[in-house]
Amino acid sequence: MTPFVILLVSWISLIPYGNALQVTPGSTCAAFCLDNPESDPLDPDSSNTASRDITCTDSSYENSPSGIKFKNCIDCLQKSNATSGTENDVSWFLYNVRYSIDVCLFGFPDASKAVSSPCTINWACQPLKNALQAGGLDATRNQLEYCTVDGDFTSAHHIGDCVKCLASSPNQRHMANFVTALKAGCEQKPAPGKPLGLSGTLFSGESVTITSPTAEATTDNKDGGFGITSTGAIVGISIGGALLLLGGIALFWIYHRRQKRIFGRISSPENDTRTGTRSTTPFGGGFSSTEKRGQCWTMGSG
Repeated sequence: MTPFVILLVSWISLIPYGNALQVTPGSTCAAFCLDNPESDPLDPDSSNTASRDITCTDSSYENSPSGIKFKNCIDCLQKSNATSGTENDVSWFLYNVRYSIDVCLFGFPDASKAVSSPCTINWACQPLKNALQAGGLDATRNQLEYCTVDGDFTSAHHIGDCVKCLASSPNQRHMANFVTALKAGCEQKPAPGKPLGLSGTLFSGESVTITSPTAEATTDNKDGGFGITSTGAIVGISIGGALLLLGGIALFWIYHRRQKRIFGRISSPENDTRTGTRSTTPFGGGFSSTEKRGQCWTMGSG
């Protein structure tokens, strides 16, 4: 196997398929939440939210693969009425945004992912920490456990302070909407397949408010036209970028080999001026200067 082939195989093996976020088996939102297009959308084990799936700044939801995937998935889950056994998309919507807050504000369960925020103080979001980390983010537990584990989440006066702080921050305004959505979940406790009452999507750029659930229309588990970049498109972009890089490496390798052959010919003993036998054979054929001198000597001797 040539070095180029080895390099090609190595690069392709490193191409990421994307990340996974919790989603109901059989939901059409699986197209935006699962690891890769080949994952089984009917298998509950195909999705499992982890800290690697989380990004923490507003800009990352527009310009990073993980952020785009998270935004697309959350937008879909918010409007989905998909259910399967004990799972439903609205519960996973609440779980995933709670997971994001825990990672970004409190460094749980991965301290290395937390970002510096002026809102992790006692008069803002810090008092919500215990409630938001309820159950250790165990996906098998009651997804509304956070509502009562540390008092009444909906009546905690710190929620308003936390939302205001995040909304005024330069790069975590979307997270203010995450907190509002969690408050709506506790107030409304939507039944499986029922919508959560919010005035808009969490990434609209506007502050969302809690509304009546009956005013919200679900997507009937179909793509509701969120302007979503599909998983296939994200994977295609990643593969295209990698192949473009590999193509450049291949062209450089071919150029290097050609230059090496040319340099080898120029530096061969036949062209070494120190031997006194430098070849002056013209491109069109004919004799070298050495051969011509031999012929002239022969004719003079005759």
